[in-house]
Amino acid sequence: MSVSERIKARRLEEGLSVDEVADKLGVSRATIYRYESAEIANMGIDKLEPLAKALNTTPAYLMGWTDDPYDYSLDPDSRFDEIPQSMFDVLIERCKGDMQLVWHTWENIQNDNARQAAMDYSDYVETIKNPDIRLIARAGKKLSPEDAQKLLTVAKTLFPEAFDDT
Repeated sequence: MSVSERIKARRLEEGLSVDEVADKLGVSRATIYRYESAEIANMGIDKLEPLAKALNTTPAYLMGWTDDPYDYSLDPDSRFDEIPQSMFDVLIERCKGDMQLVWHTWENIQNDNARQAAMDYSDYVETIKNPDIRLIARAGKKLSPEDAQKLLTVAKTLFPEAFDDT
């Protein structure tokens, strides 16, 4: 992805209009359009940092040196609120204070946990002997909570003896 494409993509990701970015930089909207269309091919380094700040990212991301658009120095506390404090402390120590590495490590942990949960569920479904019930269990994973409740209501109505706890 080119610099101009990254500028436009980041603006759209942030939900900013061309006018909003132009106002933040004190330039015309035409200038922003020219950045996004690569009409201004050699943007000055003095323009890059303010543009990155307006787009809530880093110059390194805009230049294509990293694929991580997040600027960890902007508001580090809000990014890490979802990490439990005890885990955050361990990650800070292990990552030697590198906040980007902390975040990516946390994301990897979350992805690993999600994968493990999906595998555990798949293993459980495969233990169901009746192929029809196994099919229902697989389909149930794709249902919204509301649709799952509807399915349960229908099943209880059609097969009340199966739901009798006595």
